[in-house]
Amino acid sequence: MVTARPATTGGDDQELAEIGARAKRRTDRWFFGTMIVCLLVTPLAVAVGIIAAEDSDDGGTPWWVWLLITLAGVLPILVTLPVFWWLRRRGVRWLSPVLAAGVDRERRKAINKAIRSGQAVEPRDQPLAQDLAERTVMQRWTLYLLLPVMVLISANRLLSDERVLVADLFVGVGALGFFCSLPFTWRNVRRAKAWLAQHGTRADAA
Repeated sequence: MVTARPATTGGDDQELAEIGARAKRRTDRWFFGTMIVCLLVTPLAVAVGIIAAEDSDDGGTPWWVWLLITLAGVLPILVTLPVFWWLRRRGVRWLSPVLAAGVDRERRKAINKAIRSGQAVEPRDQPLAQDLAERTVMQRWTLYLLLPVMVLISANRLLSDERVLVADLFVGVGALGFFCSLPFTWRNVRRAKAWLAQHGTRADAA
């Protein structure tokens, strides 16, 4: 895995620093917004869990058990996001902003298109394309971790004798989205590796 920052070219250090600062501001806003949404959704998820418990035919299960089950689904998100925020502040690279997030949409689309088609980019965009391609290749580790987890969660719901509408809905939507995006993500990883091998400033050591 490549962990070093891409080298700047043509004396564009100042421009690259400004792009990095804009990318950080945009990503920070996204992180903050996501945390706010999660904080707002948590009470709703808890309420839905309690309502589902009351409507359940299983009268032997106390309401607080359903509450714990619901909290077990939402608390990891509330814990994970602040931890990710802290790790970003510590400079962990795989959580640091992608440089391409600091440029306008048209320029970002042109860089993405060049990586997908295996074409070279303009010299000023080389550090951005290098960084974006390396981050895309890193995504495969996320797939390695998530794939067995999603398979186990999906199998557990499919083989379970008890049907819980809320749990089935959340698992079903999440699993469907993950498995549908899987081939496209792998395709992007392969294209990014090919671009790095042909146009990158250093070989992908992963």
